[in-house]
Amino acid sequence: MTVSLEDDGPNLVELEVAFKDGAKCFYAVPNFQNPSGVSYSLEKRQAVAALLDKYDVLFIEDDPYGELRFMGEDMPSVCSFCKTPSILCGSFSKIAAPGFRIGWVVTEKEIYDKLVIAKQASDLHTSTVAQAIMRRYLETNDIEAHVGLIKDRYGRQRECMVEMIKKYFPGEVTITEPEGGMFLWATLPEGRHPWISLMSLSRIRSPLFPAGRSMWMVLARIHSVSTSPIRMKRRLRKVSSDWATAIKSLLK
Repeated sequence: MTVSLEDDGPNLVELEVAFKDGAKCFYAVPNFQNPSGVSYSLEKRQAVAALLDKYDVLFIEDDPYGELRFMGEDMPSVCSFCKTPSILCGSFSKIAAPGFRIGWVVTEKEIYDKLVIAKQASDLHTSTVAQAIMRRYLETNDIEAHVGLIKDRYGRQRECMVEMIKKYFPGEVTITEPEGGMFLWATLPEGRHPWISLMSLSRIRSPLFPAGRSMWMVLARIHSVSTSPIRMKRRLRKVSSDWATAIKSLLK
């Protein structure tokens, strides 16, 4: 069961309908959601928490991108407004090392104990070597300073990508402009359109457009942090050129 995502968070009418229909758990990424880059507004966070409490629904708040805010003000977690049990998840994979799939959970002891059993049944435990390396890193390095550095870089890369998309892409293409995180969400024109051919070209020539089924519809996730600004400008210019080529091919 899914709920539509609006510019400031979930559609509250749809969310309440889902809860009334018997949903027992709600999973969401309120900060810089992948793939859209959308974040919940403060009002939506409070409203979601109120609905969770009203219908006694367990909330799983996945927050791998929350510390990567480079614009605006930090937002409190949805869990902080919940009176009913909730689970808050975080990850080192986006702030320290992507290859170390190490995260953390904040929840009540009763839920935590059950999560440990589920984890053991799934894969016994997270790599002890990776955990030891991460512990050593945290003991001997300033993680906050490191996060500050990557926020500065990601912010500059995001500004570059937004600028280049507005400059080179057709005017009918709209994008989200998140204040943090790693992704932009492009909405493409509906109907028969050369963007289908463009995506076919771009997935081969540029890692800015990760492959996936959504790429062939009217939406596209654009990764804003994996490429330097110089290479990003060059690739986006190339994407724009490919778009023109795709138009000509369809008009033949």
